[in-house]
Amino acid sequence: MGISQTLNKVGESLLVIHPHQFVNVTGTWTPATDANVTLPWYTHYLGLDTHNINDKCRVKILLQAGTYTLKLWYWKGTTAGIIDVTLGGTVVVNDLDFYNAGGLTYNNISTTTGIVIPAGDLINLDIEVVSKNGGSGDYGCQIQGIILYRTA
Repeated sequence: MGISQTLNKVGESLLVIHPHQFVNVTGTWTPATDANVTLPWYTHYLGLDTHNINDKCRVKILLQAGTYTLKLWYWKGTTAGIIDVTLGGTVVVNDLDFYNAGGLTYNNISTTTGIVIPAGDLINLDIEVVSKNGGSGDYGCQIQGIILYRTA
């Protein structure tokens, strides 16, 4: 399991979580490359191969106590699911819908602020498929990357 750097001071640095750092918990999640992924630092994504509800992947990260912002880059499409992101067992991104009736779009960004980590520890960051949009044909999920940074 990938363990990222520790954030000690506010504004000190970012935790950039790459797709290859995740491990499968349930389902099959596979890192891959796509030329349409245009993040400044990476052209890979984490794709869900099994497309089932409750499929989950995980990365362990070491965080200090504090308040954080999480940015998640992802694809939207007609066969995409809805996910939750948890940090240390607490849902920090709830029901993020990857569905787009207009077809595939890359480089979508979800930003969640005010995430409080009460005590420094090595914690799990989990991504789990929890549902799908009524218009979606499947539970697909493609994660391009995650950035986590301390704000207070």
